[in-house]
Amino acid sequence: MRRNVIIGTGSQALIIAEILSELSNSVDLFVDKEERHEQFLGCPVIQEVDFINSGHEPCAIYIAVGNNKIRNTIYNKYKKLED
Repeated sequence: MRRNVIIGTGSQALIIAEILSELSNSVDLFVDKEERHEQFLGCPVIQEVDFINSGHEPCAIYIAVGNNKIRNTIYNKYKKLED
């Protein structure tokens, strides 16, 4: 089963985590630009640079950022990793 990873630890992340929970899915990891806390909603939080450099296995990534421009930048960054 693919891991569910949420990029961000703000209010958008809370909403996505709640939706996943309602769909009987769990969040496995939160990724944030800065590691402000070790856990968020009971799940580990790691810095984005550590996640990108980890060579992680395929996972479902949810970008929990409200600002469209920033969200698009993050999307393009992770899309390049997939190619």
